[in-house]
Amino acid sequence: MDYAAQTAVLLKGLFPKLLEGFTVTLSVALTSMALALVLGLLLLALRMAKSRLLTVPVKGYIELMRNTPLLLQIYLIYFGLPLLGFFPSEFVCGVVGIALQHAAFLVEILRGGIGSISQRQREAARAIGMRRSRRSLRNHCRRQS
Repeated sequence: MDYAAQTAVLLKGLFPKLLEGFTVTLSVALTSMALALVLGLLLLALRMAKSRLLTVPVKGYIELMRNTPLLLQIYLIYFGLPLLGFFPSEFVCGVVGIALQHAAFLVEILRGGIGSISQRQREAARAIGMRRSRRSLRNHCRRQS
C-alpha cells in the first residue's frame, strides 16, 4: 500500500472540515479577546476605585473566575443558563465563558502594571506639570523601554 497516496486522499477529504474548524476557532478567539478586553477594562476601573463597596465584589469575582477551571465555567454557562430561561448557542456559551475568565486575569495583569509605577515617578511627572492621563501614559511607555 502506498501510504503517501492514502494520506493525500484522507487529507483531501478532511481539509474542508479542518478549515471550518479553524474558522470557528479563530472567530471564538477573536470575539472572546475583544469581549475580555472591554470587560477587563470596566472591571479594572471598579477594582481601582477607592470605595470598598465597589472593590469587594470585583475581588470576589476575580478570585472565583481565576480559581475555577474554564471547562467548569463553560459547563455552568451552557447548562445553567437554560435553567434560568436563557438559551444561548454553543458559540455564545464558549465565547462568554472564555471572556469572563480572561477578563479576570486581565484585570490583575493591568492592575499589577499600574501598581508597578513607583511613587517617585508619579511625583516627578506631577512636578513638571503633566496631566494625570499623560503622566500615566508617559511613565508606562518609559518603563517598557
